Amino acid sequence: MRLIVLFILLPVLTACQGAVIVRAPIPNLNYIVDDFDYASRNGEIRTRVGDDPFGGPHAEFSAKVTKLMYGANVGGDVVFTSSPQGKGSGRHHVVMLFNPPISADEEDFCGPKVQIPTLPLTNALRLVSTFCYEDQMLSTADGQVSGVRSPQSPLFRKLVRQVTLALFPPVDHLDVSGEGDNSTN
Repeated sequence: MRLIVLFILLPVLTACQGAVIVRAPIPNLNYIVDDFDYASRNGEIRTRVGDDPFGGPHAEFSAKVTKLMYGANVGGDVVFTSSPQGKGSGRHHVVMLFNPPISADEEDFCGPKVQIPTLPLTNALRLVSTFCYEDQMLSTADGQVSGVRSPQSPLFRKLVRQVTLALFPPVDHLDVSGEGDNSTN
């Protein structure tokens, strides 16, 4: 349902080419700041990147996306990588999918060996991301931008970085008392 509403509104919101529109459901009820802190305790998080919507080699595209994600989080330096060295992020992982079908549900992205197709590139490039613990979604963010024709585009960089930043909120929405000091990561 969330995705249907998003796709009804996004064409209106992206009438100006070059504007990156990012949406993170508020609140991400399964997410607490400690999840990101724990997952990144070793300085890296396992990241699965979907197929290249521009038609290039997957390994090259995945390396480009994870490199762009570096530094797009509040807190310490974290390397997003498809194959963590050492203990890595344990059971936590990130999924970054470009142009998935509208029927794809973010809650399904976290499952093991889930294959969600990348739809052909149109004028708008869409990125849907999830932060997972095993097969449970902790948080999600998505964004869209028009006019991107290659992963070298500054708009592509902006999309990846803004969606990554939205994926890891710096506040703990579960702290409803207002007493916790979870305002930043």
